[in-house]
Amino acid sequence: MKRLLPILLSAITLLSSCDNGLFKNKFTITGDLSNYKGEYVYFTRENYKEGIIHDTAKVIFGKFKLKAKSESETPLYIFDDTHKLITTLLVKNGDNIKLKGEFSPYKLEISGNDVNTIIGEFYNNNAIILQKIDNLHSEFSTNYKDTTYTKNLHATTDSITTIATRFVHSHLESPASLFIIYKYVASHKDITLTRRLIKILSPEAKPVALAARIEKFAALQKYDKGKIMPYTLLHTEKDSSIFSFNKKNMLTIVTFWSISDTLSSKTLRQLRPIYEKYPTTKLQIHSISVDLDKTAWHQTIKQEAFPWSQSILPDGWNSQTIKSLNLTHIPSFFLLDRNGLIIARDIGTDSLNTLLKKTIAYNDSIENLSINTKKEKNKKRK
Repeated sequence: MKRLLPILLSAITLLSSCDNGLFKNKFTITGDLSNYKGEYVYFTRENYKEGIIHDTAKVIFGKFKLKAKSESETPLYIFDDTHKLITTLLVKNGDNIKLKGEFSPYKLEISGNDVNTIIGEFYNNNAIILQKIDNLHSEFSTNYKDTTYTKNLHATTDSITTIATRFVHSHLESPASLFIIYKYVASHKDITLTRRLIKILSPEAKPVALAARIEKFAALQKYDKGKIMPYTLLHTEKDSSIFSFNKKNMLTIVTFWSISDTLSSKTLRQLRPIYEKYPTTKLQIHSISVDLDKTAWHQTIKQEAFPWSQSILPDGWNSQTIKSLNLTHIPSFFLLDRNGLIIARDIGTDSLNTLLKKTIAYNDSIENLSINTKKEKNKKRK
């Protein structure tokens, strides 16, 4: 083992320094973390064409490396073995970013390019409050009914928005500001502030793809009636990946729930009579768990034996999907039309029954009209 140690360290060092133009079509993240006890680090990045992409890197004596592709500036989230956020970066092909220091969320030294160095300074200066908001988010599913907790969550969120706004005013020429707007300001609640901050940035601080993503993110975040449900990465019971909430031409009830929330299970059970009332060709239900414990989730859905499709968000409440949907409580559900358009969200069971009856009757009338029109056309041809 003593002989292997220098060889392994040399190999890692060699890989870290070997960047002679060979990986310009990729970006590289190199880590050197002291006191890191985990065996792996996990990466999640947003791809504007493919959705959310996950990567894993093995950690050897605190060192790890990731090579991946991103044609335009892309947020990348790095998690530890316990699924806590270590840091977030803005990456694109050609970047060679280094993380170094004693392991602690938001306190690592980030180098390799100016944008992420500035982002790293923002994290270092505000590590305590950023860790606090992450902890509050992780406690959401068990505390969202607690008024003291929700006040604390809102106050902390507002404080970070204020800090981020000051940062943007101090870095008007850096894409780091656009990234910080995306992370800590962009929301439907603050859409006016979001647009105002983006407007004052210099042109070189606004990568086109990310600026467009922020505008869409802030504008659609409420996801009320008339909005299209976004695609996102989900894992099924068999651990396969899917990206869509509904099948084509199917009226769909999408439910978000947690196995640790009693009300969630109760609400899902109340959907059984609704599911059994309508043919599977007319209506489908898709339940999405926000739990991180997949084993417990598997056991629960097996015991409950819900007859509809089940999936789980890989990142639970930390998922960007939760933020983009502005999901503030569970259970929560959306009723989607056959094209994924949101008809309603979070209405009572009685109202849902009434709406389903009207919508299915309308769909049937459209289908009958289409069939009769085709018959008439065929008669004329004959």
